[in-house]
Amino acid sequence: MEDEIKERNRKRAEIWALKSFRDRSRFGMEEKMGFWVFMIVADMVMPLLMVIMGRVFVKHPPKTINNVYGYRTVLSRKNQQTWDYAHDCCGRLWQKTGLVMCLLTLLVALPVKDRGDTVVGWVLGIWVCLQCAVLILSVPAVERKLKKRFDGDGNLLV
Repeated sequence: MEDEIKERNRKRAEIWALKSFRDRSRFGMEEKMGFWVFMIVADMVMPLLMVIMGRVFVKHPPKTINNVYGYRTVLSRKNQQTWDYAHDCCGRLWQKTGLVMCLLTLLVALPVKDRGDTVVGWVLGIWVCLQCAVLILSVPAVERKLKKRFDGDGNLLV
């Protein structure tokens, strides 16, 4: 009789331990999944802003040259023609680049989904830095197009 009670208590303890482990594991997974979702959202901000602002620059560019809003470089501010062309080029480039970066963000994020917070944080953190580099490198690309179309004074090349 005493052995039966001990056996029954041992089984109850095992069941309790398994339930407890399962509950902790599920909670831990939700926590990891939450951080992964947070990082995906954070990593999508730059590409989505590039797509949105690219569309704005193409469809509704700033009407006049200003110091507040727009693609502002020395060559783009030479005259209204360079200003309009710079916004069109930059807008089209940002739209294409932003869409590609959205897709690449998902391709980078999916393999690290279940790898833990540290791996997710490092991989997707580095990815945001690469996105910033792409954004910065769009400036020389637009400047090259401007220089092919306009001289240093902003006059249209024939």
